[in-house]
Formats: sequence, C-alpha cells, structure tokens
Amino acid sequence: PAGTSYYYLIAILASALRASYGVISKQALQQGANSTQLVLSGAGGWCFVGAVYAMVLKKDCSGWRNRACLRYGTLNGMLQMGNIGMLNLALMHGSASIVVPVANCSFAMTLIISVLCGMESVDRYKAAAISMAGLCVLLLAQAAAQASAQAAQGGAPRHGHGSHGRGGERAL
Repeated sequence: PAGTSYYYLIAILASALRASYGVISKQALQQGANSTQLVLSGAGGWCFVGAVYAMVLKKDCSGWRNRACLRYGTLNGMLQMGNIGMLNLALMHGSASIVVPVANCSFAMTLIISVLCGMESVDRYKAAAISMAGLCVLLLAQAAAQASAQAAQGGAPRHGHGSHGRGGERAL
C-alpha cells in the first residue's frame, strides 16, 4: 500500500534509537553510573516522553480513564523497564557490539510468541529471518568467546574494557 515505506523508515529509526540507547547505556556504566539508577532514570524519561507525546502530538490524555489502557500500559511499562534492566546487566559484563545486537533480535522472539499465541503464521520469509537471526546470535557468541579467550591468554584488552585510565581494575 501507498506510504508503507514511511512506516519502515520509522521502524528503522526506532531500531537506531534502541541501538543508540544500548551504546549510551554501556558508556554510562563504564563512567560509573549505577545500573539501578539508570533503569529508574529510564522510567522517568519514559513517563515524561509519553506524557509529552499524549499532550502535544495527540492532544488526548483520555487513556488515564480507560482501564484496559492503564492495565496494558502498566504491563508494557514493566516489561520495558525489565528489558532495560536486563540490557544493563548484560552490558555490565559484555561488549555493546555484541550485547545490543543480540538484544535487538527481539523481532525473532516477537514472531515466535505471536505464532504460539495464534496471532500469526510462519511463511518462508519469516522462517528465513528467524534462522538468520539465530545465525547472527551464534556468530556474535563465537566472537565473544574468542575475545574472552584472548583476554584470558593475556592478549590486548578488548575495546571498551579495562580501567580507562582510572588506575583501578574495572571489567566492563
């Protein structure tokens, strides 16, 4: 249909924003940010942007009176904050170049959950996409294992890891 490419561009922008969030979170953690406070700050930002979106762009705040909206909104907010918390935990111990792409493979999990709930069916393109996502995760896991093995053998420190000139051992 006409205008479909517009929605794909929005989805690509959403992916870029999510990837940027992961990289910025990794940087914040390396700079000493507290993971719990980072999640709470994210929740505050989520509330602020949501309120601005409702008031300015949609000019409608009636969702506060709708029980279904509140129920699903609360559940979605909790899931999103759980997502951010898990991402931060993974980023505390792994490279952003590996953790963020794996976390962004949520499209594969979305399809699997949608199929299990009877909301969608799998065609050859969707099956190929899930297979390729799985392959990407395996290759990134191999890259992580190889980097860990090199670090354990006394190789050069991985990019984004180490003390960053602070004089202390910090394995982020």
